[in-house]
Amino acid sequence: AKGLTTQGSKKLVIESFARGGIGTYVALYGLEDLFETLPEDLEDIWISQSGNQPYMIRIPDSITRFQRLNSLILENSINELNPSVCKLTNLTALGVEQNRNLTNIPSCVWEMNRLMVLNVEGSNVKIDESNLPGSWTIIKPQVYFLPEALEL
Repeated sequence: AKGLTTQGSKKLVIESFARGGIGTYVALYGLEDLFETLPEDLEDIWISQSGNQPYMIRIPDSITRFQRLNSLILENSINELNPSVCKLTNLTALGVEQNRNLTNIPSCVWEMNRLMVLNVEGSNVKIDESNLPGSWTIIKPQVYFLPEALEL
């Protein structure tokens, strides 16, 4: 599984569970098994699938192994967001777009110290935009950010 990360980088990309080495690995052995064998210094995880593919994943608690993770993008691939994601202390960007069965996110997401961008576009997550916590603001519908993100 260690050879499944993008060569020369610290990024895991899964574009489909129906084809490709990583997608096939996850379909056969599960995401838990994959996460347990990947290097802990991953900086980015991007999991996506196109169309109406029925295979949805559950992010395992072992995601907390990746404490250097900067971005986690889960596009059209989950029905729920594991609260363990909130323990990723270096996460600056969280994208859960196009997950039509996703209806909420854990409240701890708003309390993540380094998180600067939250994208729930195309999901069914309902966020009271008139009562965003702290200095969170809207960049466009269903995309939230902290003003400090613009300084980067």
